[in-house]
Amino acid sequence: MINLTATITDDVSLTSELSEDPTLRGTLETSVASGVISWNGMTGAVVYDVYTQSETDTLLSAKADSADLAEVATSGDYDDLTNKPTIPTVPTKVSAFQNDAGYITSAPVSSVNGQTGAVVLSIPTVPSKVSAFQNDAGYLTEHQSLSGYATEAWVERQGYLTSAPVSSVNGQTGAVTLSIPTVPANVSAFTNDAGYLTQHQSLAAYATIAYVDGLVGDIEDLLEAI
Repeated sequence: MINLTATITDDVSLTSELSEDPTLRGTLETSVASGVISWNGMTGAVVYDVYTQSETDTLLSAKADSADLAEVATSGDYDDLTNKPTIPTVPTKVSAFQNDAGYITSAPVSSVNGQTGAVVLSIPTVPSKVSAFQNDAGYLTEHQSLSGYATEAWVERQGYLTSAPVSSVNGQTGAVTLSIPTVPANVSAFTNDAGYLTQHQSLAAYATIAYVDGLVGDIEDLLEAI
């Protein structure tokens, strides 16, 4: 490397001293031709370090020839690369991913019994038998006594008419064909317009046969004692 020190006062002599380097000479001569007495904006005692031709050739030999470089080396354009990898499009929304981990996607419950956070509920054991419940509604637990009521056999023994020969049907005689509608199998299918009882009425105010027989016997005893 050559160290050049010169005082820019005489344009001609400085040009002559630097005539060995055509690049420096051309730069300086151009400056001199334009009437500017300076070196790279500097005047006075200018110090400039330059490489010799041999040093320059050695440095250039270590550099790659631009003709041997790939196009991307000089363009810097990604599209000029060869063997580019396939880069997948990364979704910008979580909904685009498969929820294979089973993360919660919604939580409609904001609180339980007024509690939030990790709520622990005490759930009682539900009985499997009706007998475990308190019968506060007073449902029947056994059938009431029917000892004072007439049975079908009792009615038949009384000789009451239980059947009669048919002489006509709806005013028709002979081979009568009836159009019989489909009768519902459930009572609930009918409209209870007559207001029939839907549960057994209380018989607390009614007298049974045994009670009447006993009362009559008491009256007869009183009459005999008079």
